[in-house]
Amino acid sequence: MLTDTAQGQHLEDALAILLGDRQSSEQERAVLICCVQVVADGLNDIFKEPRTKEVFDRLDSIKDLANRLDRCISQLDPESHDYLEQEPNRLYAPELAAAVAGLIARGDGLRPLQALAKVACSAKELFHDLGAEDRGGSTTMVGQMRGRTPQQWLVRECATLLLQCRGEAAVSGTTDGNLHRLSLAVWGYATRSATEPALERHVKRTATALKKRQAKIREGSPAPNLPDGSAKNA
Repeated sequence: MLTDTAQGQHLEDALAILLGDRQSSEQERAVLICCVQVVADGLNDIFKEPRTKEVFDRLDSIKDLANRLDRCISQLDPESHDYLEQEPNRLYAPELAAAVAGLIARGDGLRPLQALAKVACSAKELFHDLGAEDRGGSTTMVGQMRGRTPQQWLVRECATLLLQCRGEAAVSGTTDGNLHRLSLAVWGYATRSATEPALERHVKRTATALKKRQAKIREGSPAPNLPDGSAKNA
């Protein structure tokens, strides 16, 4: 874990890369700090996404618990069953009555808890079809389905920020180039980690795609999105 001083140095490094050789006003500096903070917050939000295994385990738990509770309710004697339905109304709690009614089988044969179990099972199958797979480790379901990793997202956002601040010429795909150094600085600022991630492949790929995109814009042609790591952009 980096100290506050080290984290602050990462922020200063990021600002220096974004500004280049030119001087900045306090107002511009404040704006750039906000921009870096937005990227840092977005990166940390990705880290907060639940792991694929956690999502699948929770869906399995919902299915199992819903089926178990459905069986318990269906095996009640008629008097107890009626009590569950009528007692919330006797307590003058209509919102509680509505919630309980949503769990108990209705006269038309619908069993809401059984339906919930089926939905949880179907959701797991759908996510699997969309590319999510329980591989263990730190893989996230959203990342797998969108083809996005924190590193890919960070480099893409830093490339966009660098382009806006210093223009296309400043976005290089080389190791220790502006994009690579900016991405490392923002990573360190956001994560407070002293360990540098491997970004070289993402930097090279993103810089190349950005230059092609800018060329398309100059030609007046439709501009493709920057790569996000998904199969369609591979």
